[in-house]
Amino acid sequence: MDREGVLAKLRRIDENAFFSGEVPEGRKATVVIVGGSALLLQQLSAKPATKDVDVLAVEDALRAFLLEDPDFNMGCQAYCTCLPYNFEDRLVEVGEAFRSMRVFTPSPEDLAVMKLYRWEAPDRADLTSAAFLDALDRDLLERLVLDPGEAAASRIADPEKDREYQNLLFHYGEYRDGWLA
Repeated sequence: MDREGVLAKLRRIDENAFFSGEVPEGRKATVVIVGGSALLLQQLSAKPATKDVDVLAVEDALRAFLLEDPDFNMGCQAYCTCLPYNFEDRLVEVGEAFRSMRVFTPSPEDLAVMKLYRWEAPDRADLTSAAFLDALDRDLLERLVLDPGEAAASRIADPEKDREYQNLLFHYGEYRDGWLA
């Protein structure tokens, strides 16, 4: 589905939640979307479409509505260890008017950290696209990757013994030298 397809699904969920009364009037429930859908919503994806919508967090009032749609992947909590500490402080609200919910994505820099952990061909395409590179705060990304109080703080293992974190550092070096120089 393309960006408009993701937004259409979110509008339908918003409408269902609004008319159900699950979200009290005057209040909006929160959902945080990650992965390719987050890039699409921010108009930063190298690809024009995604196969699903990865949901990192959702308030209980919206959960049942998201579960009704098989395109919403609710099993993304493992991504939390691939997000820098306090990523919530940098969430970007999707600029769409919803009646019963607020939709957020991680910042471009936090999404970059997530993708640098994996650094496969689709991740490289996203992180090296002109739109992404133009939106990226390179100094912030460097701090999120290298400051011990950031990416390493979200990990369970000691950073020196954490193979995934060491891979992140290696991938970041490749990314920095190849595209951020």
